[in-house]
Amino acid sequence: YKDLYSEHRIFPVISNLSDLEIFLTDANKLPLILKFDSGMHRLGIDPDQFDFVLELLKKNRKNEINHLMTHFSNSFLNINGKDKTTKQFTVFKQIKELFKKNGIKVLNSSCSASGAIEQKFGLLESHIRPGLMLYGPSALLQNPSWDGVGISDLRTKIIKIMKVNKGTPIGYGGHVCHDNGYLVYLPLGYGDGLLTYYSGGCFFIEGQAYKVMGRVNMDMIALYTKNLPKSWSVGTWIELWNGIHQPVRNLAHEFKTHEYQIFTAITERVPRRYEN
Repeated sequence: YKDLYSEHRIFPVISNLSDLEIFLTDANKLPLILKFDSGMHRLGIDPDQFDFVLELLKKNRKNEINHLMTHFSNSFLNINGKDKTTKQFTVFKQIKELFKKNGIKVLNSSCSASGAIEQKFGLLESHIRPGLMLYGPSALLQNPSWDGVGISDLRTKIIKIMKVNKGTPIGYGGHVCHDNGYLVYLPLGYGDGLLTYYSGGCFFIEGQAYKVMGRVNMDMIALYTKNLPKSWSVGTWIELWNGIHQPVRNLAHEFKTHEYQIFTAITERVPRRYEN
């Protein structure tokens, strides 16, 4: 696969011995990126296999690693010096030191994703790997310390407003409306990434709760409100979330999910607009 990697400028991350052996004996000129499992037990070379890694490097006259990395499993929790993240970091530093003692240069290294970055942990490595924090929300489970500005808004237009009476069946399955009020229809559904488990939950828009009435459709949702804002009409732009007044963290709590899932569920059907 070396030609494919080179053609598309893809740098493979080597996380097991068999791939490393293929990589080294294939005489390619791609940078060597090694990932070690320091305690997450997902992808990564077992530290107990270090001697085999060293043997392969020396056998193939490889005296430098372009990038050495690991991944923390619990950095969304408090890092206090006696936690799992600290233990993983200790293992990672030991691996780096072993390479150095055996004459292998480590040119770059990284271990910190959003949770560790927020806690200013592991920042002396050459690189950091932010994830969720790129969108604005904190990655920490409790006591968020990230003071960045949320940059993600989800905006759409109202396509229909309908007055509804208590007891009226709504949409697929005929879910009965619980009270008199209004239904506000928006052209977003599970085909866009607003998954079906949003049904029955609430979006908080301009400080007011709007319940998702009935099932989420492929292309549409209906929001119930007792009192319709005077400024709302067909064609009005509304924001289902934004980074300041309607944070995604609150939405994730409402729908019993995680900010990661909300962001990654949004499909390519939703146009992206990027601003400086």
